[in-house]
Amino acid sequence: SPTADLSPSIKDAEQPPCSGIVAVVPGEGFARVFRSLGACEVVLGGQTMNPSTEDLLQAVERAPEEDVILLPNNKNVILAAKQAAALATKRVHVVESRSLPQGIAAMFAYNPLAAVEENLAAMTAALEEVRSIEVTRAVRDAQMQGVRVRQGEAIALVDGEICCAAPDAEAAARQALAAVLDEDAYEVVTLYTGRDVPEDRAQTLADAIRTDHPEVEVEVVPGGQAHYDYIISVE
Repeated sequence: SPTADLSPSIKDAEQPPCSGIVAVVPGEGFARVFRSLGACEVVLGGQTMNPSTEDLLQAVERAPEEDVILLPNNKNVILAAKQAAALATKRVHVVESRSLPQGIAAMFAYNPLAAVEENLAAMTAALEEVRSIEVTRAVRDAQMQGVRVRQGEAIALVDGEICCAAPDAEAAARQALAAVLDEDAYEVVTLYTGRDVPEDRAQTLADAIRTDHPEVEVEVVPGGQAHYDYIISVE
């Protein structure tokens, strides 16, 4: 089982030069991931802590390139990203990543030797090649999108839509993965762990997923995010 700070696919990738990419991330683990893939600036933000337009604008202006690609990585940040793009003195291109897994997929699609138009096309296309699962806790009893949820239960969202509720985060993650992996053929599942999730707990979940789905490779990466026990990329 992988235990390094970064998953093998990220850790073993050749470190690219700093590019004109600015990414919004919810924790230091994700900041390391995006920097390892070549992002020149990261802005802390995400669910419940959206960065301001000014935060994004300052990061854009610090970027070394005149053409800057901005990855919001959250649907609630897209508007601020577009506002920052309109105010910037540089040419800013917003690739509308709505989740961290989408943003990472876009980073892998980036080619520092390609023209900006080619990169925008490749990065935008990459958004559709990944599924995103977010596992958190319900703050109140609710009926959401046909799923009955009780306060304190773990809930899993797939591409922003609630999928299931379960007694704990690991059970919710396995249920959501079963739904996603039954729909199509995927090869890699990456678990980005929240700041309060111990490594041994994450590794136990990874082993369970390998048993449930022996056809996929499972990787564990510290994400460091608050509010979500797991953010899961399925590719």
